[in-house]
Amino acid sequence: MKLIRAELARLFARRFTRIALVGVLLLLAGIATVIWITNHKPTPADRLSAHIAAEQALTERNAAYQQCVDAQSRTPSPGATDSGAKQFPPGFDCHQITDYPSTDADFLPASFRLAAAGPDLFRALGALLALFGFAVGASFIGAEWSSGGILTLLLWRPNRTPVWLGKLGSLLLGVLGVGVVYSVLWYATLWVLADNRGSSALTAGALRSLALVDVRAITLALVAATVGYAVSALGRNTATALGAAVAWVVIFEVGTRIILGLMNAARPERWLLSSYVQAWLTNGARFFDESKCHNGPDPCVGVWWRISAQQSALVGVTLLVVVTAVSLYSFRRRDVT
Repeated sequence: MKLIRAELARLFARRFTRIALVGVLLLLAGIATVIWITNHKPTPADRLSAHIAAEQALTERNAAYQQCVDAQSRTPSPGATDSGAKQFPPGFDCHQITDYPSTDADFLPASFRLAAAGPDLFRALGALLALFGFAVGASFIGAEWSSGGILTLLLWRPNRTPVWLGKLGSLLLGVLGVGVVYSVLWYATLWVLADNRGSSALTAGALRSLALVDVRAITLALVAATVGYAVSALGRNTATALGAAVAWVVIFEVGTRIILGLMNAARPERWLLSSYVQAWLTNGARFFDESKCHNGPDPCVGVWWRISAQQSALVGVTLLVVVTAVSLYSFRRRDVT
């Protein structure tokens, strides 16, 4: 426990950690500012104006429908010019005009509804926390290698496994604490925004769903912190983890996507880690595969396929176990100089 307390104090005393904390806060503040500026809570005058506009649109739509029906029922004479026939040629389905009638909501100013926008904004928080966790985790152990702090620590605690696990545990506790605090602040901010720029109403089910999204977001941040820590410990400097992250994005995310697209491979998203991250945050993700539509001139219909949250969790756990096991084994076996 003494080691964990000391490591926690060292984690939050580091300048990089403080800069990262402020950076996340500034990004969240920027998002909140944009929401405040671009949304407006409808007033009674707005609702009345929207109702009048919707009624006018309905009248115009009905008139267009009647014009379409008349154009379809007439047989134009050769050489005659008929604007209705030009606008609605023979065979045109007039019901398309009335399939999607306008409502008052279509003419109201943009407003922020917490129930609708909250899940996506908490996923955005999860992405920021994941970046924070990865960067702080990598620098936390990487800076110790660069400064020689690991060597000094091992002189006092020669058993390497507890040292490695103790530093990782302290990191995860710190990231978890930051995630919880920022989640509470983010929810309070969104509630204030919704109350002043839209609707803050949430049912019990919507609130529970929002909480589950937040749990997934914080879990992603913990996984990212562990991976950053493990890779940095393996390479013995922060640059190793940051370089590995950049290489992964360039080679495996961008490069693989391009190559699979040129090969017209089936379901290319299954080979991309970002697809599983998306599936985890959204509790399953659907993708459209139209690879078979390029094999011949005949028309075909693509297929939808899905990556479940369970599949993404399995991929994440596998990646986590492999990276941490290799890193811990290397930490125990390699000489410390």
